[in-house]
Amino acid sequence: HHMTRDKTKFKIMEPYDGGSVRFGNNEPCCIKGKGHISLTNELRCDNAYWVEGLKHNLLSVVQLNNIGFKVEFMNGKAKLLDGKGNLVGSSKQMKGNLFYVDLNESSCFIS
Repeated sequence: HHMTRDKTKFKIMEPYDGGSVRFGNNEPCCIKGKGHISLTNELRCDNAYWVEGLKHNLLSVVQLNNIGFKVEFMNGKAKLLDGKGNLVGSSKQMKGNLFYVDLNESSCFIS
């Protein structure tokens, strides 16, 4: 699932008691909501989680692919392309297996 800490990104959100998720520091973060977010004019995601305590937005490569985006990985770099092949965002690999992508209106990690 896509995950965000920013409640204002949701166009539609409903409360959701989805338990918690754990990240690199192994601290649990509670999933408090679920809904529709818009990160850019082109990038809209359904079933995103609002995760209390999350430090960065996280995008799922599988979900991006399912909504018509393409993610290319090569030589420690990632490119996020829309369905027409236009560049939406790009980044270099960060620590571990995450890529930090600046989408102009939002920034996030993809995994």
